[in-house]
Amino acid sequence: MVTSECEQDRATCRFLIQPNQSLTSFGMGIFFAGTAAVSITIATGFALAGAWPILPFAGMEMLLLGLALQMCTRKARRFELIAIDEDRIEIRRHAGGPRESFSFQRYWAQVTLVPPMNRSQASRLLIRSHGRSVEVGSWLDEQERRELASGLLQTIGHSGACKGHHRTGFSKL
Repeated sequence: MVTSECEQDRATCRFLIQPNQSLTSFGMGIFFAGTAAVSITIATGFALAGAWPILPFAGMEMLLLGLALQMCTRKARRFELIAIDEDRIEIRRHAGGPRESFSFQRYWAQVTLVPPMNRSQASRLLIRSHGRSVEVGSWLDEQERRELASGLLQTIGHSGACKGHHRTGFSKL
């Protein structure tokens, strides 16, 4: 999901790129609790009927489900922020590890949408300048990546305010 914020008077734009999250952390907790309750209830019934070895397997199953949900929650917290002002382009990224930051001079920066080499690959959106490049929006789908490329080209290609993006607050592109 890409949201943008532009302010005319300061000639700045920000593009926030986040993965789509269909379930909140609270929703994942409710899902886990419900699934665990059903699984443990069934395993307890089998244990009372004499099939006690099912309990450790039910416990391992819930442990693996909990770990998978935790990984999903961690991935949902990823983001990339592209802040553009009159002189600079700042890219801040948090993808689970340490936060990264990249900076380019706006005048020299180029936005490039590299087409895929074959059908099984996705295109790549790069911001380049002086022999360095940073890929942005790698988890976006193809249409969102193209819309972001278009918004970045309009913004970086023109001085002053973000042409075509005169919005205050974040809004979906």
